[in-house]
Amino acid sequence: MMESSLNFRTHLHNGDPLTGKTLRVPAGRPLRGSPPFDWIDSARDALDRLGLFGESDWSLPRALYRLEQYNGFGYRKFGVASPYLWSFSTIYSKGKFVADGVFSGDAVSKQCGAATVLKFLHQKGEIDLNLDYVGEDEAANTAAFKSDTEAAVTNGSMVVNAVMPVDPGFDAFLRQEVPNLRHFQPSDFLTKGGANAKNGLNERPPRALWPNVVKLVEVLDELRERLGHPIVLNSVYRGEAYNRSVGGASGSQHKKFCAGDFRVLGFGRPADWASALRKMRAEKFFQGGIGVYETFVHVDTRGWPANW
Repeated sequence: MMESSLNFRTHLHNGDPLTGKTLRVPAGRPLRGSPPFDWIDSARDALDRLGLFGESDWSLPRALYRLEQYNGFGYRKFGVASPYLWSFSTIYSKGKFVADGVFSGDAVSKQCGAATVLKFLHQKGEIDLNLDYVGEDEAANTAAFKSDTEAAVTNGSMVVNAVMPVDPGFDAFLRQEVPNLRHFQPSDFLTKGGANAKNGLNERPPRALWPNVVKLVEVLDELRERLGHPIVLNSVYRGEAYNRSVGGASGSQHKKFCAGDFRVLGFGRPADWASALRKMRAEKFFQGGIGVYETFVHVDTRGWPANW
């Protein structure tokens, strides 16, 4: 929309026609191939040029930075919020490059900025701009364990949350779906989170969401196998009221029952645990989000990679 007015017969780089290489900045693109160009091939070249093709982190701050990078940071030296992002919003009023390298302080962009479009799509419910960056107060959850040593099963293969009662239906479901489960009990994935001990707002995941947790269980079970140390789950499912109470994102993957916050006993730091998960993701074991916090790591199986 910003570069070529939604015209798929033009280059994503700058809107020049696909019948030839680009003429305006950046000129002479794509570097490979001969005209007429396919839109997808040209678009990939446009993203490759700035090192954006294949990037996995498209959280909102990173996406806005890259959108501005795509158009250029020239507005910053004039103290103008880039209209490429903010036009049609209260953040931008005037100031525009009317030609390559030519800035006018009085010109006003007639295009809706990319950030404004993202906000509109978010309001319409088409996209979720929030990743799950929220960390709960895990003090109560930690207190549920007499000690890390006592909480570990004697063979050291798993850690069981002693205060989580068994749900026979969920237990049977998960054992059927993951018959080779090695290091967890199904009830481990019903932990209600540390803050629930204080506010009592969380609930058990509805049966309709149970299939969503299967891949998460497989991921964490494999991670436990690779690390060789027990894993404690701090938070898995969050109901709507509970998610709001802990400041969770409106589109939290915890609400979908496909996310877990965890810590590893006796091995490394959160950065080390996340590194092992990234290796698994690179191996295509799963696709999802990995978030690193001071004392724990978040992992989810949303279906596409995200990092924070």
